[in-house]
Amino acid sequence: MRQAAAILLGHLGERKAEGPLVAMLGDEPSAGWVDAARALGNLGPRVVGPLCNLLRSAPIGRKEVVGARVARALAELIKAEGAGPGGSGRVAVENLLEVGDPSVSSAARRALATLGAVRDEVDGDEAEASRRFSRLASDAIAPELDAAEDDEIDEVEVEVGD
Repeated sequence: MRQAAAILLGHLGERKAEGPLVAMLGDEPSAGWVDAARALGNLGPRVVGPLCNLLRSAPIGRKEVVGARVARALAELIKAEGAGPGGSGRVAVENLLEVGDPSVSSAARRALATLGAVRDEVDGDEAEASRRFSRLASDAIAPELDAAEDDEIDEVEVEVGD
């Protein structure tokens, strides 16, 4: 369900989603972090600060993993905001190249270096995300459907209006 929520929040662009999505990006043990990265990219350049803070506050043993995840979110930001020169996402990420924190500038370099791969996987990933969301939604409502089937319904009244 967390993946489905990340996908929906990314499409909605809700500002309130920023904190939970950043936390999910840093902590999610499953591949759901990719959906969080994509959702964060859809929120626009305002997520750059929280992403940098996530990376700066990552424990030393998780810096590499969190750095890769932040780089992915930054690449998703560029993709969502337009990858061409002058695009707001690209400008925001390029500005990070000059930041004194090597983990942040490294994540920015990695985002720019992997942008082509992120762009190329979009169609397949979006189709897969839709399939995953459908499965999650189905799994969530299946118990309700089973319960409805278990209820013995002998007669159904239907009123038909004019």
